Amino acid sequence: MRLTIIIILLSVSLANAQTVDRFAGEELEYSLEWHLPLPWFSWIGGQAGRVTMSCQADVMGYQLSFAGQTVNWAAKVYPFDNKASVYIDNLGFVKSIKHCFTDETRNIWQLSDSGLVNYQRLDRHNSLISSDSFRMTRLLDALSAIYYLRSCSFSVGDSIKLDIVGYDERKSINVIRPAIVYILKQAVYSWQGQDQLCWVGRIQIAPEVNIFPGSEIELWATVQDRTPVFVKTNIVVKGFIPSTVEGRLKQYQKSDH
Repeated sequence: MRLTIIIILLSVSLANAQTVDRFAGEELEYSLEWHLPLPWFSWIGGQAGRVTMSCQADVMGYQLSFAGQTVNWAAKVYPFDNKASVYIDNLGFVKSIKHCFTDETRNIWQLSDSGLVNYQRLDRHNSLISSDSFRMTRLLDALSAIYYLRSCSFSVGDSIKLDIVGYDERKSINVIRPAIVYILKQAVYSWQGQDQLCWVGRIQIAPEVNIFPGSEIELWATVQDRTPVFVKTNIVVKGFIPSTVEGRLKQYQKSDH
């Protein structure tokens, strides 16, 4: 089950270098659980998998990474093994995005200095399936948007609309779809024995532009530094079994860079 992450609107660049640098050296690990979204059967569920995210710096910019995988029984009924990486230059511009899927196919977007985005879809043997090119003033996917979100100021009642790159239902061609983020309220979430004041948001996003499933997502992120601590979404397993997936922050580490 794929952990869904809140998406936010960019201006010209993703963020300035100082903004991204605040999060360099971070590693976040989430545990995923599932259960049936029915009042009398919500006790049915268990461990679903894990997700990790990180931000690492080098001399030219910043590398964002994501990896999500289902385990045990969940891997048999809902196989999922997705990875994503995003490279941001020192000016805060997203220069490349790579998504690798469970079936080992890959989507790659690269932004040139002239604003031209080159898109390629490759199979597991690294052979080209399809390609495209288009102009876009800002290049954004779900992973890269997290770090911009954590530098933003917003208020309860705000709503943000944005465009996200992804793939069509057959995973064969590039598409751009809108997503909307609604800031609902502030509430307290308990993490590692401490109460954390959080922003609570709802995200509406087209599944084909999301590397995580679900078209409506609830997300909690700390007010202090916008760290995502809890996420919940509903999915359908095997085409007919409704399930709720919850991701909880399990471990946070930050090293010097």
